[in-house]
Amino acid sequence: MKICYIITQLELGGAQLIALKSIEYLASKGHDLILITNQSGILNDSAVKMKNVKKYFLKDLIRKISITKDRKAKKKIYDILLSEKPHIVHTHSSKAGVLGRLAAKHAKVPCIVHTVHGYGFHFFKNKLFKNMAIALEKRVAKFTDKLIFVSKDDMKLAKELKIGKEENYNVIRAGISFQDIKDYKANRTQIKKKLNIPSHRKIIVNISPFKRQKNLMLLLEIIYELSKTHGDKFFTIIVGDGKDRAKMENFINRHELNEHILLTGFLPDVRDILSISDVYVSTSLWEGLPRTVLEAMLMGVPVIAPSIGGIKEVIKDNENGFLYTPWEKAEALELIKKVVDDTKLLNRLKKSSSCSISEEFSLNTMFEKLEELYNDR
Repeated sequence: MKICYIITQLELGGAQLIALKSIEYLASKGHDLILITNQSGILNDSAVKMKNVKKYFLKDLIRKISITKDRKAKKKIYDILLSEKPHIVHTHSSKAGVLGRLAAKHAKVPCIVHTVHGYGFHFFKNKLFKNMAIALEKRVAKFTDKLIFVSKDDMKLAKELKIGKEENYNVIRAGISFQDIKDYKANRTQIKKKLNIPSHRKIIVNISPFKRQKNLMLLLEIIYELSKTHGDKFFTIIVGDGKDRAKMENFINRHELNEHILLTGFLPDVRDILSISDVYVSTSLWEGLPRTVLEAMLMGVPVIAPSIGGIKEVIKDNENGFLYTPWEKAEALELIKKVVDDTKLLNRLKKSSSCSISEEFSLNTMFEKLEELYNDR
């Protein structure tokens, strides 16, 4: 099969890693793969290195809404599809999901697939913008042959909003490599020493692109409050990068939090960081089902996260972590204090966390279901 993947930007994120790993796998199985994305993704270098994959990097395919650039991007995608004539177009992310599917329809691509990694419009405060986003999703879903959801929560929302046809719905989890994580050995003491983190401190971790969806300024506010009462008990590592970095650094400097927070930048391998972590804290506004949460849990790191999307399907209160009401800083803060203060509770959560992720969330299962879906087109 000739399969074209379209994704807005290859930033450090679950959707992007899923797309790249799927492309790599399918190319290794002998399929012809094409990738269309923009020019500025942090993972573009990884894409360039992939063998047997044709790549197109478009300057006009951007995340921000721009009528002029969006039209140019759609026209360029349409031209590529007319020339390449793929059997399947598979889109990821909101902007590429709309422009890519419109272009694929006009280019008469036989099969159009889209993966929903979390409906962001569900949390938009602007009603007009929210309604426009929903209307767009409903429009392009009419000619989408297969809709993939990484969480049952988003599938339920699509059903309620009448986005697409239910017979085209499929749940395929965001896959992680069980073997790479389970077989990983690390020396916690050496890693902490290398990072200049006192050995007695509990490690709070977050792995995210620095963008609005991840709501990382709320995490920094929580850490600031925690530092007032638990200053010598914890340390925070935030892995990632993005446009909000300067704002985050200003907050850290202004509140003198450099002794409590390390911004590592983008890391291609986060297993060392997860191996020394005690609790993963998410402050996202919306999610499908983040791979980093699954990886953290498999490595025995309990998760404290807002009750959103697919997170609700894997986190069980007081078993492998805790859920809190989205945006509720005080609630999240108290839960973090609880696990930082109670080593016995933390150890119990860690033990349960490492056993609570099934093969349903493995890369192999994801690949099998994806190929099966393509064959059934």
